[in-house]
Amino acid sequence: MRFVQSKIDVPVVLPSPLPPGAHLARRPVYVSTFDAGVSAMLHLEFGSREHLYLQYGVATYDGCGADSAKTTTVLGRPAMYNSSRQALWTELIWPATPKHPEGRYGLTGNVTLRQARAMADSMERARVHALHTTMGC
Repeated sequence: MRFVQSKIDVPVVLPSPLPPGAHLARRPVYVSTFDAGVSAMLHLEFGSREHLYLQYGVATYDGCGADSAKTTTVLGRPAMYNSSRQALWTELIWPATPKHPEGRYGLTGNVTLRQARAMADSMERARVHALHTTMGC
């Protein structure tokens, strides 16, 4: 976690609870640089070959996902998501809007939209707490 935090400018927080049995994947961290900044991704595995990707810094959709994303909220902040009915897969990025689909946080994986929103809400609460703790509020 310290390594990921050293690469980006937003608090690195984990969802609570994580899926049962969640653990770091074989290659757990990806760091990429974009014009908009740095993105760090934490890759977790759980269950029977299921995946959870947590994005920090610059959170983007894989491929053309932003084109079909729908709006929602994460603790009142605007968010965008894609969720598949054929396969258990959800992408959720916040804060994000149709005009600006890149966010500061992202959560993608073998979870339902309801599960993704609950995890994102917990991350947002932890983010706010981390900022207040850091700022001494």
